Amino acid sequence: MKHSPLLPSLAALALLGSASPGAELLGLYDFEGDFDDSSTAGNNPTAVNPNVGFVPGFGGGQAADFDPASTGIGINLPIDLNTAVNPDLTIGAWVNADAVANSSPFGGDDGGWDRGLSTAGFGTTWGVSNGNIYNSGLPVGGGWQFLAVTFRNNIMTVNVDGATFTHAGFPGPSAHTGISVGSLNPGATTHPFSGAIDNFFVYDSALTAKQLEAIRTNGISAITQTNDANVGARTVQNTWDFESGDLTGWTVLAAGVPGSNNVFSSGGQPANTTDGDSANINATAEGSFYVRTWDGQAGGLGLSDEPTGVIRSDEFVLGPNAEFEFLVGGGSHAWTGDPDDATLADNITAFNLEREVAPGDWEVIFTASGNGSPDDGNFFRDGFWDAGLFEGETVRLGIYDTHQGAWGHIDVDNIRYSTALTIPEPAVASLLGLIGVGLMFRRRR
Repeated sequence: MKHSPLLPSLAALALLGSASPGAELLGLYDFEGDFDDSSTAGNNPTAVNPNVGFVPGFGGGQAADFDPASTGIGINLPIDLNTAVNPDLTIGAWVNADAVANSSPFGGDDGGWDRGLSTAGFGTTWGVSNGNIYNSGLPVGGGWQFLAVTFRNNIMTVNVDGATFTHAGFPGPSAHTGISVGSLNPGATTHPFSGAIDNFFVYDSALTAKQLEAIRTNGISAITQTNDANVGARTVQNTWDFESGDLTGWTVLAAGVPGSNNVFSSGGQPANTTDGDSANINATAEGSFYVRTWDGQAGGLGLSDEPTGVIRSDEFVLGPNAEFEFLVGGGSHAWTGDPDDATLADNITAFNLEREVAPGDWEVIFTASGNGSPDDGNFFRDGFWDAGLFEGETVRLGIYDTHQGAWGHIDVDNIRYSTALTIPEPAVASLLGLIGVGLMFRRRR
């Protein structure tokens, strides 16, 4: 029989329920016997090293195989990495990397550590670059790994099998106008990759943690279904900006190093941008006050990096699609250890988000530090955490300084916690109801 024009098929209803604009693929490369773009973007390679072959892929099928002894380029893609063209991007793949120093699965470098992923200088851990290269501390695996990097302009988040590292690079570095799969530089053999790459994908926006987890869990079938249109407008739930001039909402713990002076009890906290001890950090702060564990501001003891200290926020429960934005500067001494230990690990300058995994038992789920150099550590840089996978968890913030040597301090300001409701897709039943109403009016004509 013929269908009424007001009564689409159930298949069409399913399409209506799932179709929505969102993150769009700039390229998807499944390497099933060729190197072409299997998305609708049409970004086929502009050049391919003839020595790149095929091996068994992740979960079946084929993958591209790279031999670092081969000379020449990798697989060059016509997707622009410049922040002026694509400020936000997500680049990912399944990677089976050999343990080779200076090996890069992808990059767009034109000589200044522009956007890319590499083991350069780190050996067995991944480094991410955006105007400089930063050690994620996430290991190069002995087998297939899910790797993804999201770029929110200058803020980079590396995802290795679900574990993440976030860091702010230099804003707006120039980059090559293409991506090289299998090396750091599309124009030359720089840090050639050794191993196999499968299902390489590029999106035109920074995917959320939930979206990346869906891809990591479900494989290539989830890549073409990903969109970000089901998240509503964001609502700021709390801001810790220290503009009250005190540490309201925070608990001061003992000094970070037993026997040292407690920077949070010695006066001068939070720091005031009028103190004049650091023009650069003061100029990049928001408002008049911020936390700074360098003891040089008015009211302190003038002991520079020697004092240590720890403060933690009140506990709170994460809402839906939670995100944190903040400013961080100071030393680059990354978090190690357990926040429950009575004696914390030495030589840390870190800002953490921690969750309660059992009563009284806490673990660090996100951490950030400064960049720790005269040209960079004395400036606040943007920080970002996507905590969407931890909805309903009890969490707290922690600022830690257990380092008494050079750059043994951390600066934190303007922490903003926001949530956003998930907008459910239209249900088939609801659409059927609307169609029924339409049929009723049709009969009354």
